[in-house]
Amino acid sequence: KEGDTKTPIGQQALPLSEPARAPAEHPPQAALPHVRLAAAIEGEISANRRMTAPDLQRMAEREFGGTLASGKFTRADIYDALELGVNRYIRANRELFNPASDIYQARRAVDLLEKIKNDLPTQTVRAGEKEAMQQFSTPPDYAFAAAWMAKIEPGKDRVLEPSAGTGSIVAPMMNAHPAEVMV
Repeated sequence: KEGDTKTPIGQQALPLSEPARAPAEHPPQAALPHVRLAAAIEGEISANRRMTAPDLQRMAEREFGGTLASGKFTRADIYDALELGVNRYIRANRELFNPASDIYQARRAVDLLEKIKNDLPTQTVRAGEKEAMQQFSTPPDYAFAAAWMAKIEPGKDRVLEPSAGTGSIVAPMMNAHPAEVMV
């Protein structure tokens, strides 16, 4: 929740994919509403469907079991899940979004990511720590371009992404199959 100093907004652990098994005292990641919402968003992107802010809010209401007004989720929650859904889509389409590709494939990937970005709602209301700390997400087309410019050598290079957020920068980098990824 906004203002929570133990889990600052945008810094929650949002996995790029669900783990095979969660500890017994915690619910499986797939049971968490933000992960279910991200999976639903990934499905919409895969189906090449345009999504509006009201569409996203309806999806969030279904997955969180309540409304924004009732406090079941925040705008930050749904837009973090939106970013996670895009990152899951990037990871699920490793060959299409492989930053180790040639310039022509990289250009196609950037163009597609730009189209996806333009087909999704943007977060127009920013509040709490995101505003105070000037936390802004990296657009997927920019993240892919950065990964492509890094020229990651598969099985050789190591990737360090200490801020992580929702994984927007590291998602395409993982598709280059580095030797190690540290988040």
